[in-house]
Amino acid sequence: MLLVLGPHRSGTSLVARLLECLGGVNSRTLLPTASDNPTGFFEDGDVFHFNYHFLLPALGLEWANLGTPQWELLDEDALLQLRAQAVGIIRGNYTPARPLSILKDPRMGQFLPFWLPVSCRRPASAPPLSAASAIHVL
Repeated sequence: MLLVLGPHRSGTSLVARLLECLGGVNSRTLLPTASDNPTGFFEDGDVFHFNYHFLLPALGLEWANLGTPQWELLDEDALLQLRAQAVGIIRGNYTPARPLSILKDPRMGQFLPFWLPVSCRRPASAPPLSAASAIHVL
């Protein structure tokens, strides 16, 4: 998975679009275009919603906060529940068969400690044992 990092208005939409042109695959649920970004944001709508409505409040932050999240504010159970939700979003919105998936959100850099392990938990396109059993020795 390709994570596009950068704050608002820094060219991350352009980078995400460029990655698409180079063969990357974006989410199935992109945010719609808007007057301030008519070519598109190239952001997963479900990830945006999750960050805004679940992750930010759990950390006691608002969208305009620029500081480093205080991850220690989350107890282990809350963190596990949030990660399970996030893994569900990734599995539902990205095709496992296409490893060059693009994940972009303006808070991605700030939330990298959360999203990096989540983005690595996508299922493989084939279970390792079935893939290995398909190999025949000549």
